[in-house]
Amino acid sequence: MDDIALIRQCKKGKRTAFELIIKKYYLPLTRFFYKHIQDPHVCEDLTHDVIVKFMENVHKYKPIKGIKFSSWLFRIAYNTYIDYLRRLPQKNEEALDHEMELCDSHNTADEVLLRIEYEELDRNLHLLPCRMRTLLVLRYINGLSYAEIEKITGIEKTKIKSRIHYSLDKMKKLYSREGGKAE
Repeated sequence: MDDIALIRQCKKGKRTAFELIIKKYYLPLTRFFYKHIQDPHVCEDLTHDVIVKFMENVHKYKPIKGIKFSSWLFRIAYNTYIDYLRRLPQKNEEALDHEMELCDSHNTADEVLLRIEYEELDRNLHLLPCRMRTLLVLRYINGLSYAEIEKITGIEKTKIKSRIHYSLDKMKKLYSREGGKAE
């Protein structure tokens, strides 16, 4: 059964439909949080919060708006993560927006990804600022399109591409400093 059919069943209060949606998205949601937080207990709490919000708000999801269910659900996850960060003591990420301007490197994102092994990306991902990490996780860990990421984050598609490119470039530099062979 596809997501739309399951959502229709959820809106009718069918428990099995809720269970199927939760089973399908629990791991991707937990993985999204873990790539940012790396505390399994906090990740499970945040995933649980997203599931509760989904169950409380499923009636608000309308597939005719052109938003895929997964994008809608990850928007809830993204907002939950931002709320979590707001509750933490402030981190020094003031220069992030300035840092994430279009960089003029000649390496494309695809070239960088070919050079950096997945394990190294996974190992060094936590070294990036949270906004950079979020875009990489949505794109390369969760496999979302630029259009889906735009709907989730509210960032324009061209800025997303630029920021991902910059993030991958920064990741490549981190990788080479750690003794990898990316450069």
